[in-house]
Amino acid sequence: MQHEHLVHLALGVSFPKAVKLLTKLMGVQVSEATVRRQTEEAGAAYEAVQNEQADQLMEEKEKKSKKGRATSCQPNTRAAKEPESKMIRSHDGAMVPLVGGVWAEAKTVVVGHVQSKESP
Repeated sequence: MQHEHLVHLALGVSFPKAVKLLTKLMGVQVSEATVRRQTEEAGAAYEAVQNEQADQLMEEKEKKSKKGRATSCQPNTRAAKEPESKMIRSHDGAMVPLVGGVWAEAKTVVVGHVQSKESP
């Protein structure tokens, strides 16, 4: 439980501030290096989970795509008229503090499929 609190604190504030808050709130003393290491490990684990989920979605999409091509004998006239799906992309950047008082730009990108809202 303390590990979760440490990581949550470090996600919202700088590592040195997380050290102070953890000591103040929970009476637990850890080094800044420990906070950094555990937060980065938690981030890497979360990234691995997200990558695995993305891989599974891509595999499912490929299976559906192959299955659709194998069973379809009719040409898809809809494809010539309109795309079957639409995608949306959003990106942003923000300056974030790094170790030693250095700042750098962190860039994020979100890509998703647009789905129509079905009425009941």
